[in-house]
Amino acid sequence: MKPGKKIRRYRGHATEIVCLAFNPQGEKLIAWGEAISHSRGGRLNLRLFDAEGRVTGYELEEELHIVDFSFPAAAALPDGDFLVLH
Repeated sequence: MKPGKKIRRYRGHATEIVCLAFNPQGEKLIAWGEAISHSRGGRLNLRLFDAEGRVTGYELEEELHIVDFSFPAAAALPDGDFLVLH
């Protein structure tokens, strides 16, 4: 970088907070929030992968909103189901 050149820093809100969970069957769940920050909610998104890493056809039935001061969290349960908190 040349001397005197200014670095631009992003000062906006986080657009995604991502969490991962893996169940005993090898399936993977990615949950993320869009347009969220530590004090503002946003939209919850999920993507489920099978044991071979292929995207499954699972989709949320409706759009879910993450409330203010919250974020997504996911865990795999012993029976293979996933629990997603938001």
